[in-house]
Amino acid sequence: MGEAWERQKGESASSYNRFKIYLDLPPEQRTLKKVHEKIAKICKNSEENNKIPTLTAIESNSVNWRWSERARLYDAQQQLKESLKYEKEFTKENKKIINLIKKLINYCEDVLDDIINNNNDYALTTRLSLLSTLMGIINRANFNIRTCYGKPAKYNDELNVNSKNEVSLKENKNVMNKSDKELEELLCVNDDFNMEEFLEQQETK
Repeated sequence: MGEAWERQKGESASSYNRFKIYLDLPPEQRTLKKVHEKIAKICKNSEENNKIPTLTAIESNSVNWRWSERARLYDAQQQLKESLKYEKEFTKENKKIINLIKKLINYCEDVLDDIINNNNDYALTTRLSLLSTLMGIINRANFNIRTCYGKPAKYNDELNVNSKNEVSLKENKNVMNKSDKELEELLCVNDDFNMEEFLEQQETK
């Protein structure tokens, strides 16, 4: 025996054709009255002089061959197929997003090196502003990449992911209140500079 929505053993061709009309209707419009109306229209437009079945006959077909139950199984199967289709499309697009975020992270690494080494001879406050902005972008990229991989957004419940791409220096009093010498020591444009340690110091003070 095939699927529930296919012709069943012992089911006449006429009864199955009526069921197919029922099945082809949108779920919210599936009524026996609607089936009867469609069959009547088909019979009238047919060159053959087909006899229009009564609504009672259609109701009998529906009960005997479990139209409602079979239609529900058919709808569930269609929903599953649609879900699998969307899942496949989502996976494909998700891979694209991951690749884009990886490119962004690689770009941020290059920018970070430029800021630390001051390759563009920026003023100290400009470099700090760029660092704050860059870290906001990196935090957001981290959030997105972990989400794409189905991971929690935080490391050991301690990572505070900032959804903003830009952080105002005015909000970081610990940085703004330091002298130029102290800032130079923090920025430490040499091999001993540790960005993670620098940021942790700013958050804990």
